[in-house]
Amino acid sequence: MASFRERLVLVILVVLAAYVGAGAVGLWALRCVGRELDTLGTMVGRVLPVMTLTTLFMCFNAEVWQVVRHLSMGRTWLLALVGNGLGLVFALFVSRDVLGDLQDRFARAEPGAPRLRPGERINVLVLGSS
Repeated sequence: MASFRERLVLVILVVLAAYVGAGAVGLWALRCVGRELDTLGTMVGRVLPVMTLTTLFMCFNAEVWQVVRHLSMGRTWLLALVGNGLGLVFALFVSRDVLGDLQDRFARAEPGAPRLRPGERINVLVLGSS
């Protein structure tokens, strides 16, 4: 049985989540997941051959492992950092496209509506890239 304090904390958390719009963000995320699952087959068809070739040439290639064996730990971390940086850049470009689509959809739904403010654009970019 929950104590009064636990119930009070739970009520405060629910009210706070409703205040910041957690339900709207959750529903938006579910719609995005549904759209992405609809396009999953097309994406896999495009990416799978490239991923297979990359895996074959990078992981099962003896020369690559011989070069990697001689890398220092600093260079190995730098290589990992470059790979993660490229992934982040790709995610930001995709987020920018999502933001543009959202702006277009918003403008079509409400003609003459104001554009998103910079803070709102940053929020959408963060949500889109995560």
